[in-house]
Amino acid sequence: MGSPKTDKPQAPGGETEGSRFDITDAAVVVVDSYGLVQHWSGGAEALFGYAMTDAVAHPVTEILAIPWDERWEMAERSLAGRGWTGTLTAHHRDGRPLQIRAQACPLGPDRQASWLIVAADLATTQAREREHAILRGLFTQSPFGLAVVDPQLRFVMINPALERMEGVPARLRLGRALSDTVPEEAGPMTEARAREVMETGEPQVVVSHADPPGASSSYPPHVRSRSSFRLQDPAGHTLGMGQAVLDVTGYYRARRHLALINEAGVRIGSTLDLDRTVQELAEVLVPQVADFVAVDLSAPSSTVTSPIRSSSPGPPN
Repeated sequence: MGSPKTDKPQAPGGETEGSRFDITDAAVVVVDSYGLVQHWSGGAEALFGYAMTDAVAHPVTEILAIPWDERWEMAERSLAGRGWTGTLTAHHRDGRPLQIRAQACPLGPDRQASWLIVAADLATTQAREREHAILRGLFTQSPFGLAVVDPQLRFVMINPALERMEGVPARLRLGRALSDTVPEEAGPMTEARAREVMETGEPQVVVSHADPPGASSSYPPHVRSRSSFRLQDPAGHTLGMGQAVLDVTGYYRARRHLALINEAGVRIGSTLDLDRTVQELAEVLVPQVADFVAVDLSAPSSTVTSPIRSSSPGPPN
């Protein structure tokens, strides 16, 4: 069997990017400078099948039946006095092979120091690494604007997409209250909704209109879908609330255009009367397309008795 696959060695106590261990259920082993087991945790017993009384004072490489080539690799890295992370082949007490991810670091500066080893099943650590990779990619690379507030509704995390979307640097929002980042009149409602999400655990989706960063007052507002959801730790304690924001302006406008086309097909041309037809055209276009519409015919028609006009008192959409 070849040498174990090893990651780039780190300084004692360090961790290579992507290596994740849950210390509460990982195998934790302490060995002396000769490789004899000094401490054997419950996680080690569960992973390898040996009770603490069967492991303490025995060579860890013998207990786990680690292949000789991998033992030499471990010895070389240990002699360097630096912590390391790698994938090793071990064996369970019942004889079946185990692929494990292990991290080790010396507990002192000299070569006589004991070593701390933390290990877990490779499939388990790979699953955790994938979860972290997904979360990291979602937060740093996805088009979703993401934010996290703590139980006091203060911003603690904001991703780059949300910065670009709202035109406000994260550093100007971190530590500020959620209600401080919305119009004053909307503050109480925003805070009440957030507290409801954290108390009930029921997600909420709100669609809002907002002016894009740097746009003039005449520029049509953007439409955003904002989803809020509760964040909890494995024990069920509330850590805060997450928000995912997506700009749905294009989708919203496409729906409005399709609705307008459908309405035009239904309402325009209900009769052969030209006077009525042009009036229907004007009514469809106002206020969806314009505030005012005038229909001027290029040639006189005896059926049209007066100019056709339609107007809306409201602001343009």
